[in-house]
Amino acid sequence: MSLQFKKFEVKTPSGEIIFFAYVADKEAFRIVQDATGGFEKIFVSLIKGEFSYSLYNEETRSIEEYTINTGDALRNISEYIEILPTFSHTQASLDDAAIYHQYSLHFHGADYNMHKGMEPKSQEKVMLFFYAIHTIMHYSLTLAANNPHYKPQNFSTAEAASIKLDMYSTVDMTIFKEAFVYVLEDLECGSARQLETLSENIQKVYKKLLQKFSELSKFHNLDLLKVTLNGRVYTIDDFKNIAELSQGIMQRPLSTTCVIQSVKDNYRDDMYDALVADTKSFSHETTWKYEKNEALSKFLYFKKGEVVKLSGMKVSEHIRFLDSVEFLREDFDMTDHEVERLQEGRINVSTSRKKITLSTAHQQA
Repeated sequence: MSLQFKKFEVKTPSGEIIFFAYVADKEAFRIVQDATGGFEKIFVSLIKGEFSYSLYNEETRSIEEYTINTGDALRNISEYIEILPTFSHTQASLDDAAIYHQYSLHFHGADYNMHKGMEPKSQEKVMLFFYAIHTIMHYSLTLAANNPHYKPQNFSTAEAASIKLDMYSTVDMTIFKEAFVYVLEDLECGSARQLETLSENIQKVYKKLLQKFSELSKFHNLDLLKVTLNGRVYTIDDFKNIAELSQGIMQRPLSTTCVIQSVKDNYRDDMYDALVADTKSFSHETTWKYEKNEALSKFLYFKKGEVVKLSGMKVSEHIRFLDSVEFLREDFDMTDHEVERLQEGRINVSTSRKKITLSTAHQQA
């Protein structure tokens, strides 16, 4: 159940804001402004039912002690507002706040219990995942906002037992939510929709969310994840299938003109080497992976600086698999020895000796 936030403000008689906070209960609040730097302590004691004040009674000529502890944070604030004129010239108000629940992530599994048995690495992964979804949410705002630098107030809350994290914001992230619903619906049915039917902005957010959710397959002892969005709870437990869907969505043919920069051996693991190339028009390096091949790596290493057309498969934002290399210099030619070594290494060489094609083309993806 989502929280209902209120806006609490304290102002001077001239209307200058001294203190401003959003609050739902004694544990869910966000202090936005504290002009004096001293009101936060009062505020926290107030919502926790620990606020007390002294008032001099002129009739009895004695100091009377008062405390505010109704058992409810918002009622405590309301009572404070009522008695405030008796000892201060400041003005206070508690009003409804336009705070929107964006999403909830509820992680279930042996390593995700906040009371007992929390596994630190699993907890760290959860928090990084939660923040990554928050980042995508903000990215969606920049796609539609007239002012891309506008930053709304955001609130995250956590509940005990298995980790449950909630995100709230002063802006309802409509693009983000629409794309998120599509992702969750597709995960439920086990297949991705035709992205061409979605708007460009929705497609961008959809892909980022699906790619991030594909990382759940690497979470240790995660039994299931419940996502609450627009009041509906979606349950995810087939994390391997998410990774397969993500790869299918991200995978697309790619061809670009680049300049060969270098060759990396042992690219991240023992299975791949990689060609590093830079775009011609502006500096943007890309890495193209291919199965370890000594003949190909040595050949490409000595072709640094050549302008080439690289073709292959893009399988994520940052990962490309190499299928072919076409050399664009008009007088480029390979030696007979180079051709022989490449063919021995299962690399196909065109009759013009300007293009090479990997025998494993399209198989890595």
